[in-house]
Amino acid sequence: MNKTMQNHDLVTRAVIYAANGHAMQSRKGTNLPYIVHPAEAMAHASKLSDKPEVLAAAVLHDVIEDAGATVEGLTKEFGAHVAELVLAASEDRDPNLSADASWEVRKQHTLDYLRTVKDEDILTVCFADKLANLRALYYDYAVLGDTLWERFNQKDKKRIGWYYGGMLDVFTCFAETALYAEYKRLWSEVFGV
Repeated sequence: MNKTMQNHDLVTRAVIYAANGHAMQSRKGTNLPYIVHPAEAMAHASKLSDKPEVLAAAVLHDVIEDAGATVEGLTKEFGAHVAELVLAASEDRDPNLSADASWEVRKQHTLDYLRTVKDEDILTVCFADKLANLRALYYDYAVLGDTLWERFNQKDKKRIGWYYGGMLDVFTCFAETALYAEYKRLWSEVFGV
């Protein structure tokens, strides 16, 4: 198998793995199949990187958090680099705290961690995820208005805006891209800043 075919095979296997892992899940507060989100994240990542490991990690970015996958399993299936990228995009949830109680801690930890990251592959996967999330917020907010925030653990629009705004500083390595300009515009329109 030539290198191009191997690259396509890695991404295809990742898409299938993610689709199977998220098969019975919907996006929070919607009937939308969950796989739409990681597929969108992969599409965003493909505009920033052509590395198959990055694209595979982008579509797999939620399988540890939300589909019960393990780092060991991902390493065996997709290699150490993909597993490391997925782990970097995963939030560490404290089992002793409710999702609501741990929201601020998790989000601050994510911001602090990403501010130290120099690896563009990690930043690409994380940025693609955050942009996909922000796009969903934008479209849902246009339809639902402030009732949108009721579907989340954190119901305070200002706190959610703080988190997504903090990401603007994290992802300055993409500041010259159309995706970054879109992120900035959507954040401003959703959160009124």
